[in-house]
Amino acid sequence: MRRFLARSAGLSAAALGHVYTIWPYLERRRAPLPSATIEEFRTTVADSVVGPVEISGLYLSGAGDRLTVIMHGLGGNTESGYMRAALSACAQMGLSALLLNQRGADRRGHDFAHAGLIEDLAHVLRDPRFASFSEIALLGFSLGGHTALRYACVSPDPRLRRVAAICSPLDLAAASAAFDRSRFSVYRRHVLESLHQTYTAAYQRNPSGIEPYEARKIWRIREWDERVIAPRFGFPSALDYYQAMSVAPLLPELKVESLYLGAVHDPMVPRASVVSALASAQKVSEIWVSRAGHLGFAPDFDLGFPDAPAGLFGQVLGWLWGDRHQNGFGAELHYPPTDAQTASQSSSGSELDPAE
Repeated sequence: MRRFLARSAGLSAAALGHVYTIWPYLERRRAPLPSATIEEFRTTVADSVVGPVEISGLYLSGAGDRLTVIMHGLGGNTESGYMRAALSACAQMGLSALLLNQRGADRRGHDFAHAGLIEDLAHVLRDPRFASFSEIALLGFSLGGHTALRYACVSPDPRLRRVAAICSPLDLAAASAAFDRSRFSVYRRHVLESLHQTYTAAYQRNPSGIEPYEARKIWRIREWDERVIAPRFGFPSALDYYQAMSVAPLLPELKVESLYLGAVHDPMVPRASVVSALASAQKVSEIWVSRAGHLGFAPDFDLGFPDAPAGLFGQVLGWLWGDRHQNGFGAELHYPPTDAQTASQSSSGSELDPAE
């Protein structure tokens, strides 16, 4: 992958965003689970509409009393390549970790989730199996980062230390509008194919809502939220759902230090759809990477944590569990830094290795 990405250096900025999105995705599809012992995790939550709902995941037992909970994006699950890569980084660093399936993402038909559903996460963290952990960190990819941040804003577990959100939407209305903008999108089609599978499995277990053949005609996120998500969870419309569940207006109430890592040329979550929300987030360290795509970063990506593995997953875990003052993050940082930013960082004693 390193050689291929080096050859793409002459592409336009927008094209680079696609390259860094697609190529890492293809590479990660071949990534196996780490050789460490991994256990299946299951628990059941009570839902007032559909009754008992099973939540599943994969648990990696490491050293110490720290737990990293890793949350996937829309249409993903614990089988997603970036989830397995994150788990491998945790194993390499000796960390305990839980790869958590959002409700229904395991395709077993136990309902489906929405972007603001934090009750399942709260239930999981109260599980007696995790009572011995003194500190917890949340690592959320794409929409999983939105859910993690919302949890940290509303009523987090007192053990919650930090949150990292990678390429995450923050304003649901802005995000859906951006995602739906193009007439045809391979990304949108990929996500909705997964949502169709989850919905079909849930409908077969509990036949309520529109029939699966009608759901399969939906190829826009806004329509999906209007016809599937809003009715299931009692919102009058998709817009009401967005207004009620978006984390953007809650960010000033964030309870813990958090990291937002975004790609300047992200083809799925455009920078313009999140920057205004981050402006009022005092507890968020905001980093923008130019040579990156949606959940795709260079293999030697470096945030300045030498004790953590190089690359996206190890370096973000380094931030979650390391000393945040080690690299002097400011409110916003572009990576690699511009000449002006480099001079500013040098004068303030901040260090960031632009190894990409």
